[in-house]
Amino acid sequence: MFQKPSQKSAMSSVVKIGAGVAGAKLSDGVVNVMPESTNNYKKLLVTGVALIAAASVNPKTTAGEAVQAAFVGMAVKQGTDYVTDMLKDSVPVQDNATTTGKFLNAVIGHTTEVSNPTATARLGRSLRNPVDWEPAREVRVAPAQLV
Repeated sequence: MFQKPSQKSAMSSVVKIGAGVAGAKLSDGVVNVMPESTNNYKKLLVTGVALIAAASVNPKTTAGEAVQAAFVGMAVKQGTDYVTDMLKDSVPVQDNATTTGKFLNAVIGHTTEVSNPTATARLGRSLRNPVDWEPAREVRVAPAQLV
């Protein structure tokens, strides 16, 4: 399975990786210009079409390798995005203070930014409430009013 890398295999890998990344980015553009009526399944549709296109390309030439890798990149990107969208809605956010929580949040697609719990508590903001509440303003009482 593994072999000593040669110049030819290294160049082939560079072409495949570059084309795969380009295909992934191009697929974002394709998904973005699709009609809104396809919002529920457009990522899945692009994934399927890209897989069929990748299987239809003859990779025996450098150009064929590049085109096939671009279609594979499209399928991987949109397939991953589709699965991430499904998981984010069904799996709750984990505790980012633990390594396991950070790992699971990254895999699921939740944010992995660690918030400052002291600042959060001070501002009266919970992790599930995106509203920032300002601290109460100081009330100054004149000495004559204290009597």
